[in-house]
Amino acid sequence: MTILVRLFRLLPVLVLALWALPTVAQERVGVTTAVNPEAIGAHPGGATRPIVIGQDVVANEHISTGTAGQTQILFLDQSAMTIGPNSDLAIDRFVYDPKTGTGTLTMSTTRGVLRYIGGKISKNPDAVTIRSGATVVGIRGGVVLLEVSQAGKTDVIAIHPDGPTVVGQNGVSQILARDNDMVSVASPGGTPTPPTPAPSSLTSHLLSQLTISDH
Repeated sequence: MTILVRLFRLLPVLVLALWALPTVAQERVGVTTAVNPEAIGAHPGGATRPIVIGQDVVANEHISTGTAGQTQILFLDQSAMTIGPNSDLAIDRFVYDPKTGTGTLTMSTTRGVLRYIGGKISKNPDAVTIRSGATVVGIRGGVVLLEVSQAGKTDVIAIHPDGPTVVGQNGVSQILARDNDMVSVASPGGTPTPPTPAPSSLTSHLLSQLTISDH
């Protein structure tokens, strides 16, 4: 009986202690800086919601766009990802130490057009990767365009490169060392082609899908 009395006396204290505990917040990794309609984000375990300018982006968030959808993410390390129409992107991992400029950024996509502009994390080797169904693209600095078709074909174009690497599922890798170098992987399990100059018409087409106009 004495134990029960003590528990009842402690109950208000325990309730107050639990109330004072901080809620577990989803880890913020960046913010949306531009958007066109038909862009949707989904927090891990949460409902989907339309993306608006100035909205926080969190770790493990999944972003998808429709035929008129586009959006741009500015990450905490000042890197940026622009997502074109009919695309999807999952932010699988983001770790960043602003004091040292080091960290890790891992993303994955199954379709669409993307442009990644390197920030502080990408100055470190093997720190930024984008996975598609056919490839793993390792990025260090510079700007990279990525297009993934519905069939799984992946094209990677380097703009102002710092040696991004394209690795196929079979382990074969290619390094894009020159401006406008392009590597393609025809399908999952395929071998990355040797780097060749990207057709100017293709580069222009991809960039046009990544230009977000004011609304």
